[in-house]
Amino acid sequence: MADERAPSPPSPAARSRRGLLALGLLLAAIGVGVAYALTLSSFSDETSAHKTPFVVGDPALTNGVALEGKSLAVDPAAETATIRLSFAPKGPLVDPEDRLRHPLTLLAETATGPVAKTFNEGEVMRPESVTLALTNGFVANYPFDRYQAALDVLITRSDTGQAVPSVLDVFAATHGFSFSLRREGSDKDGGHFVSINVRRSAATRFFSLFLIVTMWALTLGVLGVLVRVVLLGRLIQFPVFTFLAALLFAFPAVRNAQPNAPPIGVRSDYLSFFWCEALVAVSLIALLGVWLARRRYDA
Repeated sequence: MADERAPSPPSPAARSRRGLLALGLLLAAIGVGVAYALTLSSFSDETSAHKTPFVVGDPALTNGVALEGKSLAVDPAAETATIRLSFAPKGPLVDPEDRLRHPLTLLAETATGPVAKTFNEGEVMRPESVTLALTNGFVANYPFDRYQAALDVLITRSDTGQAVPSVLDVFAATHGFSFSLRREGSDKDGGHFVSINVRRSAATRFFSLFLIVTMWALTLGVLGVLVRVVLLGRLIQFPVFTFLAALLFAFPAVRNAQPNAPPIGVRSDYLSFFWCEALVAVSLIALLGVWLARRRYDA
């Protein structure tokens, strides 16, 4: 009859290692959950910031023109932001068909200077787009570039030149950018002035920083391989050359994967792309030189 023996219990050291492994997995799961919750919270905060229009003037205006400004596009390269203005004349300014009883003129400050748009008597005030200048910023600071814009509008009667009471609602929401609006008040002539601060969205900044860290992590790994081969005399496996060559041409694609990335030469390039691309290229050339210089080629 075979001698059956019960399995020996695990040693205290093995139990300790298993406990540490379980604790590490638990902490990792908690960390992932917290990061996931923070990401959703950041997205909710960023989207909720655009839900409430920024109002300048009397929201209960019944005799005048209610203007609504909505951001359409932001172009940091051209240093412009496009705002669409919609008009809702009220009271004795319009007839029952919403046609003007008096000619009105819109005066607005744009990137090319002040412009005037006249709406004739009997017309419907249709939306107009105005282009604002982005100032105090430079696209080369991507993804940390910031800009300022100013929306200054005034409605007057074309026949008398008298200012028309108005209220301005600004709704700033353009994908890839975040806005901060500040009321500057009303001009003496009856116009409204709003200061707009523009920057890249939190998601854009986070993803750009993630790519910067990823490129540096891969580059440090390549430098580790170079040190092990050159200084420690480790064997060179030929697939290493394939990996480094692929990485050399993958970095430009990774760099261009950044949201709304400007052409080469911005701050993120100096933080990672230029250095990582150069170090990988030098490492590949050095490994090729070592491989060719050795008398006995590594299998």
